[in-house]
Amino acid sequence: MKMNRLSCTAALAIVMTMSAAPWTAAVTLEFAGSQANLDNGFFPGGQLPYVTAYWRSDTEANVFAVSQDSPNRYYGTAGYALFGTTFTYPDANELGGQPNLNPDGSDPLYPNIISTPSWVAASQPLSTRMAGGYGYSLIDDPVLQHGVRHWTFDGTNYPEAGEGVPVTGQNPYVKMGFLDGGDIFGNNPTEEPTGRWGFTVGAGAPAAFRVGVMTGGGDSENFAPAQVYLQQFDGTTPIGTPLGSGILTGPLKDRFVDMHFFDVIGAEEGDTFAIGVMAGANSFGNAGVAGISFDVLSEVAADDADFDGNGLVDGADFLIWQRSAGSAGGPAQGDANGDGNVNATDLSVWKTQFGAGAAVGAIGAVPEPSAALLLAIGVCAVARIRK
Repeated sequence: MKMNRLSCTAALAIVMTMSAAPWTAAVTLEFAGSQANLDNGFFPGGQLPYVTAYWRSDTEANVFAVSQDSPNRYYGTAGYALFGTTFTYPDANELGGQPNLNPDGSDPLYPNIISTPSWVAASQPLSTRMAGGYGYSLIDDPVLQHGVRHWTFDGTNYPEAGEGVPVTGQNPYVKMGFLDGGDIFGNNPTEEPTGRWGFTVGAGAPAAFRVGVMTGGGDSENFAPAQVYLQQFDGTTPIGTPLGSGILTGPLKDRFVDMHFFDVIGAEEGDTFAIGVMAGANSFGNAGVAGISFDVLSEVAADDADFDGNGLVDGADFLIWQRSAGSAGGPAQGDANGDGNVNATDLSVWKTQFGAGAAVGAIGAVPEPSAALLLAIGVCAVARIRK
């Protein structure tokens, strides 16, 4: 599948930087959480059926799926991007990896598999290196596998049984590749947040959407990122500071496939975002990103610091927050932003809403795409300043 590339100005807009800038847009970025070891901590092994990471399978184990209704409990229901993949059925290890592909993924042996949502106007890799088909892990093929797990390809095995290929019960898979190395702006992941992939929102964007970032699955836990970031830009100006996943350790930084989720609320046409990473110790500068998923959040509750539900945000609500600060809890315990934890973020919401009426509400249903034109990919201007 062919992806749209960002224009020259768009590329400059995705420089990963820690520099802060004044807020010019009402976009909220939230880190939803990470899910470790989607392949249950097993590599494919030497015989069929191989173990695959179930990111595109309908399973209750996908805890960050936007729907728990079958058959929609999988990641990437709105779109996806995978980098430098291979498919060698039935021998998953038939082809060796190639660590030095060009970032555009032009090598036909290791293609990018990209199908972004209609409301993503442009995208492009930001890394200086692509490791094609180099991962040890296998993941669900996003083209052939989505929803209820298919144990055959299009109803039959691929190649079809009867040509010396046994019926195996193997679900469709690809071997993952990675966007790796530095980035096209000269950043080094051992020193600073370093770009991996960027995208620009077009017309008809939903009120809220979730971006998943796939990491892990390599031949060393040291090569998995130590932290994953999402950064918004307005033109060439970074907005705020990069939102990070926190330091990834243990099962979130090992050889198995993990995903990290960011919620984007209130994005509008022209807003640009970049995925970035930091590398950990003994990484030799490696910190690969294997893929991206997009899912629409049809309804997101507004921040609400009226913890006692009396219609006012006042000192009584602060006392509720204070009693549970530092622990898990819901709205009645002082969780204002709905992330299941009572912490400083909730106190900030209380400070903002203090003295006002309750802020209960929702972003609402996902809007239909408007008639406005998508951004012209070849024009060197992909973001506008919102007044």
